[in-house]
Amino acid sequence: MRQPTCDQDGNIKIKERTLAKRRAETFEVSLKIHGGKTKDSKPAAAGLVNVLKTKFSRKTLSSFISMKRKLCTQVFPDIYNKELDAFEGSQENTLRSIATYFSKGVMEKRKYRATYKALSMKKSHLKGSKLERIKVMGCKVPRLLPCNKLIDQVNSIDIGKTVDIREEFCKGLEDCEKVSGCFRPLLQFLPLLASFYLELEKETGEELLFFGEINTFQVVLGGDGAPFRKEDTACAWLVSFLNRGKHVLSSSENFMIFGANCSEDAVVVRHYVSYLFKEISVMEKQSFSISDREIKFKFSEFPNDLKMLAFLAGELSVSARFFSTFANVSTGDYDDPKGTFGKGNQHKWQPWHYSRRLKVSKEVKKIKEKVERQNISAKTKRMKVTDFIASQKSRQEFEPLIGGFIDRVHVEPLHPKNNACQQLFKEILYESIGKSGLPATVIQFDAVPVASPFKKLVHSLEKKGLTRLSNRVKRWFNETSGAGVAFSTDLQVRIPGYF
Repeated sequence: MRQPTCDQDGNIKIKERTLAKRRAETFEVSLKIHGGKTKDSKPAAAGLVNVLKTKFSRKTLSSFISMKRKLCTQVFPDIYNKELDAFEGSQENTLRSIATYFSKGVMEKRKYRATYKALSMKKSHLKGSKLERIKVMGCKVPRLLPCNKLIDQVNSIDIGKTVDIREEFCKGLEDCEKVSGCFRPLLQFLPLLASFYLELEKETGEELLFFGEINTFQVVLGGDGAPFRKEDTACAWLVSFLNRGKHVLSSSENFMIFGANCSEDAVVVRHYVSYLFKEISVMEKQSFSISDREIKFKFSEFPNDLKMLAFLAGELSVSARFFSTFANVSTGDYDDPKGTFGKGNQHKWQPWHYSRRLKVSKEVKKIKEKVERQNISAKTKRMKVTDFIASQKSRQEFEPLIGGFIDRVHVEPLHPKNNACQQLFKEILYESIGKSGLPATVIQFDAVPVASPFKKLVHSLEKKGLTRLSNRVKRWFNETSGAGVAFSTDLQVRIPGYF
């Protein structure tokens, strides 16, 4: 009592001999109170630990225990590492590993292995280049599932039925038209996806939005092609529900239902869309018993770019005289500022009528049969067909691949925004070249003066990370000297600060 064991900061101020004597006295009293006779008495230890747990605050315990290295580096790791082994084999860690693998796009195996090592392993200073577990105060850092176990877990997930595209849609095609890929039948996949969301609604309490049509999932279908490696292209179709997530093209709520190494308007894709049309026609007429509820599916939106919409609608390309899938707007009257769009004769532009589409496509078929018998070049035959379609004040060449569902398509906002960015960039590009006042002798980009607005524009693109666009500008200038041929790009140009 005359000399406390430590000061207010927890620093021991007494001699080691006195401290040893007090430990012995405390232990002897503990034996008398809690029982036991041996040095390693469990009743005495239990009593002392219980006193610590109930009579002292967590802050006080943390402060004093952290000074005892034996507890921190030997006792606690023994407890923690046992729990760690159980955690690494748990379902929670499996889900954590799968979430890492699929986060922001699917990782390849090499990248996942690198992530696995970076999170939990380090090079040993004693064993050269060999790896060892990262430890903090003797406690191991939790590991993700090893790659082989993760792949086994991923393969065990029920994603529904998948069908080989080559076996289903490539029968009778030439070898050059056959492609590889797979697809999910909607009749099997959409009920499975709806069941998932209904169960998720119960677990999270986040209600689905049904837009006034109770127990009806509003389905969104869209497809597009993209460059894949150097030569080939890839085409994918995605499905999502408007009832969940951001409701319109939520990036986290899209699921692939078709993927193949072909262009978006290939013969195989045409076969798939015909198959898809039959599926969605059947599904809209049926009810499905899912989670004790009668569920219906309505295919509400088809968010595709103008090229894909023309393909689905059986129309000419966007370069035709009547260039819009949505209305009878032509290159001769699209710039009328007083023109209005809507149903009725009071509007200058009106939506295409489905009956009119079918009628024109039948007439076009007859013209093609007639022209095919004529002894003229293929180019002339095609010109006669397109001229006939234009004379009908139409853009329809075939019957729509998705039938009457073509009337449900709307403008998809992404591509008009990208097109606007492209047009804006072209104007900026031409303006920079004009203000640079380049002499006729400058025909290569390397010869363009550094201080010129054109050179500064290209350098600013590189600084912003738009290297593909800057390289295309350089290549265009080297080939055309910036005159005669208009600059064009199929890249999705995003000008920072504008959109």
